[in-house]
Amino acid sequence: PTTMIDIKTNTISLTEAEAWVAKWRSTHKNDCKAFLIPAQDLVSVLIEMNILVQQKDGTYALNEGTISNAGVRAYMGIDTKTIEGGGEKLIIVGTKTETAPDGKTVYRDIINNSVSDIATEGSGIYDFTRPCPPACDPNSPLS
Repeated sequence: PTTMIDIKTNTISLTEAEAWVAKWRSTHKNDCKAFLIPAQDLVSVLIEMNILVQQKDGTYALNEGTISNAGVRAYMGIDTKTIEGGGEKLIIVGTKTETAPDGKTVYRDIINNSVSDIATEGSGIYDFTRPCPPACDPNSPLS
């Protein structure tokens, strides 16, 4: 069975996006304005979080039970080895939800498999992002 996912969930209007972008730029005049994130990084995080599960035939299927409380966290960083776009980076990690002693839901970072029973290779920390500028879309109303 296939589940329909509403791709409009959590979207905002272009007007709102433009306002948010303008606010960022007015308070962060010398910082990058966007990041290009390779789809492979996002897919890798979803596999690590057990949202996408490899099937026997090599294809991937959506693990529908894991989506509702799933989240990916993005950290801001500066690469000290490059000056492209000021060296600014977006570091992406998958998360796993846990219930804290006070009953609140906490999204724990999946790093080096430290909070997860999911078998991962590597650190679980992804960054192949490219800052904008220079990796901008000159035709976007948000650029």
